[in-house]
Amino acid sequence: MSAASNRTDEVVVGVDGGGTTTSALVADTTGAVRSSAEGGGSNPQHNPEAAARDRVQETVTLALERADRSLADVAALTAGFAGFNEPSDREWAASFVALEGLECEPLCVNDAVVAHAGALRGEPGVVPICGTGSIVFAITAEGRVIRNYDLGHYADAAARHLGKRALYELVAGRGQEGDSDLVDALLERWEVDSRADLRRVLLETDAFSTETAGNRLDAVAPLLTEAADSGSTLAQRVCDDALAEVCVGIECVGGYLESPVSVAPTGSVLRSAYLHRRLREELEGGSAREFRVVEPAMNPVAGAAFVSLQRHLGEGPAFDAAVARLESAPEARR
Repeated sequence: MSAASNRTDEVVVGVDGGGTTTSALVADTTGAVRSSAEGGGSNPQHNPEAAARDRVQETVTLALERADRSLADVAALTAGFAGFNEPSDREWAASFVALEGLECEPLCVNDAVVAHAGALRGEPGVVPICGTGSIVFAITAEGRVIRNYDLGHYADAAARHLGKRALYELVAGRGQEGDSDLVDALLERWEVDSRADLRRVLLETDAFSTETAGNRLDAVAPLLTEAADSGSTLAQRVCDDALAEVCVGIECVGGYLESPVSVAPTGSVLRSAYLHRRLREELEGGSAREFRVVEPAMNPVAGAAFVSLQRHLGEGPAFDAAVARLESAPEARR
């Protein structure tokens, strides 16, 4: 924790760096949001490292410019990065926030840490995140972090996994009459003329590689979740199969927490209408443990700003008031 000063121009910065989008939020030390900005993806596993680093620094710089503040005014900066999973990742993460003129010591963590901080405001619970990536992240009442990864579990429920499941459904010739609109839309989005053409492209090319964010499989996830909500049995099968793996992960890590266990789903996949509804049905109606599906209090980038405020102000009335103000900002919700 840094010693809070009486400067009125001090700000804190939160950064959420994902595979598709990098967000930055600037708030003053009372929790009032001064600005925000977005840029391209910054997960180096799915983006060229140099480009990812530039996007983070450009997004932070833009957010500060919009707030009419400089790097010298930043009292605390916290960045959550997708792909920051091992101690060896500290080097690239540190380089992403090595901004000339920044005088405070930035904190880099996995993006699930800031997502949890924003969703549950530091309280115990589970935050499953499925968007460009997939993780089930829990913090116990004692402050212990438990991920589904730590238990050898992984849920194939990110956007690319929905796309891949749908791809194999079509290649296998599956789908009922009511799925024809979805099948046609998938073939059009994948720029093929027929299932036979799809089989050829899959076998002979690397058109369905998932090495970079925004690939062909990522791109159809919204199409699938919307079709599932509209009643497509093929889309519902794809989504339900993915959801089953997420629920196993939630129930596994949830076993280490006291009941009732709060669950705040985040990420574009789990925030879709169909999967959000089905997650609630599965956990609150069919689980052996008592789970409560709750709305995230704040989005991940606001969660990063929350951590920055906590580091700068420490626990106490000033921090509590700042968090209440931060949480009320529209930028912390969208």
